[in-house]
Order: sequence, then C-alpha cells, then structure tokens
Amino acid sequence: IFDMNTRIVNDGYDYSFEPFSTLPSLAVFDIPSFSDIIITVTITADSGNVKCGGLVVGTYIYLGEAQYGASNDGLNFSSVTRDTFGNATLVPRRTLPKTEQTLLIDSARVNKAKQARVDLNAVPALWTGIDDNTSNWFDMLTILGIYTQFKVGAVIDSKAEVTLSVEEI
Repeated sequence: IFDMNTRIVNDGYDYSFEPFSTLPSLAVFDIPSFSDIIITVTITADSGNVKCGGLVVGTYIYLGEAQYGASNDGLNFSSVTRDTFGNATLVPRRTLPKTEQTLLIDSARVNKAKQARVDLNAVPALWTGIDDNTSNWFDMLTILGIYTQFKVGAVIDSKAEVTLSVEEI
C-alpha cells in the first residue's frame, strides 16, 4: 500500500491554503520475477476521481548511481507569434520533460550498459535516476521516454561514467 498524498504543511498559512496534491510517479522495484506472475493494481481516492497515467511492467537494468548535478529541463512546444504592431498571440502547448544525468558504474558492468544502449535504441523505457520513491529527487529524475544521448566513458580503473540524456515520449 502506497500513500500518494503529498500535501506539505509548514505553518498555519499552508494549513489553510495549501492545495492537496499527490505524487506524480511511483516505482516499485522489488516485485518477484516470475514468468507467470499476476499483478493486481487497485487505485482508490479519498474523494473525487482517480486516474493512472501509465503503468510499466518489465525488467530493470542497473546503469549506475546518479551523481550530483543531474538536471531536469523541459522542451517547450508552445508558440508565440507577433503581428506587425508587436502584439503577441500565445498558444500554450505541451512541455516535454527531459533529464541529463551522469551515472557512475563499476567497470565490470560496462558491456551490459553498452548492450542496454543497443537494446533501448528508439524503445521507450522507464528511466529512474534514483530508486527511492521517498527521495525529494525521485520524480525529478523519473521519465518514461527514450534516450537521446548514452555515452559510456572510462573514469578510473574500476569505474566508468555513463552520460545519459532522456526525453519523455
């Protein structure tokens, strides 16, 4: 059972006016890997409607530990057009999240990372920079998408560096 409510109250003002919110994403990594497993998902809300944006089931590949400096950016597809007097017409459109991360991995895992790069070429996957749902950084580094950069480099004798850029689909 996972409580997805995220309302954070720091003072009386927050208590009175902070809107209720929920976690935007959740990942469960410890489901046993059996070929005949049955997974049942039940989603309930205290009130109002409830929805699930996506559900991904599969195997995971460990690509390393995200280092500090990881970022979350957005590709904004909104448009701004101006007439001859400079007046703007704004058309809001979707902003696609993207992340850039540097991962540190044992050199013994380099070939597995390189194979993942081949296997995930133009294949959507769930990318999580952190595997702890309770981390404040979890949602920032979680994207269902494709990689646009996947570079593997030698750092020192026992470690390799994976530079990863991922865009949401």
